[in-house]
Amino acid sequence: MRLFFTCIALFFLKSLFFLYSLKSQRLICQLDDPARSPREHHTDFEWLEATLRFRPEIGLVIGEVEHTFSWIRDGIDTLFLDAPKIKIQAVESQGKPLSFKMTEAGVIIRFPEPSKTGRQEKITLRYEALPRKGLYFIGWQDAGGASRRQIWSQGQGIDNRYWLPMYDEMNDKIRTRLRIYFDTAYAVLSNGKLARKELQKDGTYLWEYVMEKPHAPYLIMLGIGRYTIKNSTASSGIPLHMYMYPDRLNDFETTFKNNKEIFDFMEKEVGVPYPWPAYSQIPVQEYIYGAMENTSATVFGDFFIVDKRAFHDRNYIAVNAHELAHQWFGDLVTARSARHHWLQESFATYYNWLYESEFFGQDHYDWNRRQAQVAALNEGTKNTFPIAHSQAGSTRHYPKGAFVLHMLSAFVGKENYQRAIRRYLQTHAYGNVTSDDLLKAFHDELGLGLEWFWDQWIYGGGEPKLEVSETTETGWHIVQIQQVQDGAGVARPFRLPLQMDVYYENGQKQRLTHWMDSLKTEIRVPLRSGARVVCVVVDPGNTLLRDLRHEKSTETLKFQTLKAEHMLDRWDALVALREKEFPQKKEFLQEVFKRETFWALKGEAIKQLMKNFPRDAAVQKLWKSALRSSDNALRKEAVAALETVESSDLFEDLLALADIPDASYGLLESALRLLAKRNTGLAKNFREKIWPLCEHPNAASLKVALWEVSYGLEPQKAAQAIDELLALAASDKEFRTRIAAFQALSRLRYFGEKALDSAVQAYLSTNMRLSGAVATYLKEGLRTNQFSRRQLEIAAERFPSFEGKEKLLEELWLK
Repeated sequence: MRLFFTCIALFFLKSLFFLYSLKSQRLICQLDDPARSPREHHTDFEWLEATLRFRPEIGLVIGEVEHTFSWIRDGIDTLFLDAPKIKIQAVESQGKPLSFKMTEAGVIIRFPEPSKTGRQEKITLRYEALPRKGLYFIGWQDAGGASRRQIWSQGQGIDNRYWLPMYDEMNDKIRTRLRIYFDTAYAVLSNGKLARKELQKDGTYLWEYVMEKPHAPYLIMLGIGRYTIKNSTASSGIPLHMYMYPDRLNDFETTFKNNKEIFDFMEKEVGVPYPWPAYSQIPVQEYIYGAMENTSATVFGDFFIVDKRAFHDRNYIAVNAHELAHQWFGDLVTARSARHHWLQESFATYYNWLYESEFFGQDHYDWNRRQAQVAALNEGTKNTFPIAHSQAGSTRHYPKGAFVLHMLSAFVGKENYQRAIRRYLQTHAYGNVTSDDLLKAFHDELGLGLEWFWDQWIYGGGEPKLEVSETTETGWHIVQIQQVQDGAGVARPFRLPLQMDVYYENGQKQRLTHWMDSLKTEIRVPLRSGARVVCVVVDPGNTLLRDLRHEKSTETLKFQTLKAEHMLDRWDALVALREKEFPQKKEFLQEVFKRETFWALKGEAIKQLMKNFPRDAAVQKLWKSALRSSDNALRKEAVAALETVESSDLFEDLLALADIPDASYGLLESALRLLAKRNTGLAKNFREKIWPLCEHPNAASLKVALWEVSYGLEPQKAAQAIDELLALAASDKEFRTRIAAFQALSRLRYFGEKALDSAVQAYLSTNMRLSGAVATYLKEGLRTNQFSRRQLEIAAERFPSFEGKEKLLEELWLK
């Protein structure tokens, strides 16, 4: 009896220690996060009404903004609004001027009498701004007219303050009304409902957009350009507006493929009606990210406008679903502070995975999860920030958090997960949320205490690292699992609901479930009469985000490759066989290629075959079938399989890719570069066959490759190739084309003075992706003394309108 109570006491103490360690992680996470608390404020902003005019040729905003707010504290006689570098001309309340003082960060407004809680105020500010952030003027200084002319905003994180004086934080939501006066040749888009569009005496249109539901200030948007607008209606009756460049209408269907289906899927999957009056999507030039989920109006980079070839390289499907999901997760409910940013990005990523599963299939969904796991584990080697942390980084806020939601759904069950999510969204609609609000929704809806899940996956950092070994003794097959993860803030142990598939030589399979809540565990599997265990798969289908090491024999790996239920388990075994030699390996890999349907496994099989048996006729036949497949991803794997082959008649087969109507530009570029390394004669023939394709806007990277390859193929055309690459790097070209061109010039070791103006202009650009890529080019030129510091300074002097260029150049020297 004494021993019994001693065991109970030890178990109780062990449980307390486990819970204490997790609670300590939550406390450490909170204390270490500089954004653990939202920004303080003493007002509740209710309405923002702005009237805007522009002088786009100089990037000037001429504005008037009216704020309606209520005091939430007594005795305050000043109000601070974010307005960096904005020139405030006047501030008024009820027609009377208010005194104000400008600071580097904004404006301090003084009121004639102290605040009283609940008292409503209205103030109006007249101002001018020349924003370098938040609002972007594209193409208005392009004298040649090659660039589109647009104005578009990007408010996230806190950049709308550069063109709208406002309280610019996510923890206070407002209703908005924007009135924009602009040239009648252009379309204007903003949040909410288009309340009126009126022709003015000066020949402009007045566009008035009203958002009658509260949303976060960073979600205020503006998009102006020349567009054709196509409309449709969701099954729920929500109007859908799709903006497209008039000269790219041939690419409308491939760009907005399944747009209505995505919307209908998301409303059904989320289970809460779309919360805004309409949904618009608008492409813009020079966009600095992929897309942005502004309330009711998503902006996306025009590099997602694709034809049927480019669709296979980069399409809008996942991004479309991601930004739409944000209309609930981020817009309807918004994180209270940056610490809870994962509540927006992880959810949007998880839901775009769910639609991708619907569109591309379950294997694609699982492949997304595997890439997320690899990225999360790599990130974990740098630091162990939890996903609920402002410094967690994109890898944790996007893919790792999405994987955590996958685990959460798998643990509680999909229907239960959906019930809890509906409660979460409905309870906090049009408000702000924290990670604990989501936890409470699961508890209130399902009665589940999931603190342990939150503490180790959301408030705790790191991932479980599992080492698995197997032994056999009379009557038993024993699987030993040990957790070996380490690091600050990492759970030791993780509490894991493990599943395990046991395969027997008689063809039977058994699935076991085991809770692992200690660093070591042993699972004893009773052997069935005369049935030997031939394979054990721990965590089948990779449901858990983990690093798993499980040494297996060649025979076991072969069995798993052919017989495991889940694609990821078959993939793991196939990859583990890369360097293993065994009889009939060729026949085995041929069987894998024929059995599998997912491109990654078929591609891995064909690459192993070509590496080991490149001259075998049957293998070459399979390779040709992969190259001519209808699956563009498999075609790319077939081209990659030739990288290990020095010479072969198969190189000539690559020429046929030019005749496949939907062969992607990326695929053609890969084939061209491979031929240039292996067979220059065939490379010249292939170049001539694909050259006509390069006039399409999506083929810019291929065009760069053609000129780069031509530089080496025909020395007499080297000077022409450099000139063409310099033209592709010029400021009137799309930024992704410019990046590719500068990278090609760097590989060709060209750092001539002809490149300087374009390179310096690109480096000073507000487009961070362009600036960052060109910085690498300039640094290499400086490092090799091809450029001098004085040359760069002289080039920069030719761009006097670039504010802060001295600081940027100094950063370049330091880098």
